[in-house]
Amino acid sequence: HLFAVALIALASTAFAQDTWEWLGPEYTNTAVIAVDADGAIFIAGLYMGVQVSEDEGATWTPVDGPSAPTEMVATPIGTVVCTDNWNYGVCVTADKGATWDQVSVYAEDEWVSQLAVHPLTGDLYAAVNNEGGLHYSYDGAYHWQPVAASPMCV
Repeated sequence: HLFAVALIALASTAFAQDTWEWLGPEYTNTAVIAVDADGAIFIAGLYMGVQVSEDEGATWTPVDGPSAPTEMVATPIGTVVCTDNWNYGVCVTADKGATWDQVSVYAEDEWVSQLAVHPLTGDLYAAVNNEGGLHYSYDGAYHWQPVAASPMCV
């Protein structure tokens, strides 16, 4: 019963916000959001590309880069990494979206379906479809290694 009470208290706290403030640009088809260590907010969606705000959402700047991101994460070392519906591998920026590198995780024709940042180490993980398995990067997505115990990586 104590667990149920704790769960109810948690849920009521999460839904306690009475109002929400619109921070996005006028038109968005936002599918993914990431916030980097400096507080820059990155949003992206199908056919809208990537936009970034460095002033807590007051203004938004479209950046040249992935056109249809489906996953996006910010790493503790300063990179923002995303997948893209139209490109293989991952797209990586270390300069708030001014430039992007396309990096292969496993193979040239891979499709990365999920990204996650380890909460303790800051390592980045990528799930690769088509027998690619699970891979990790310790340098913000520029170099990848298979996770030894991952199915389909051995």
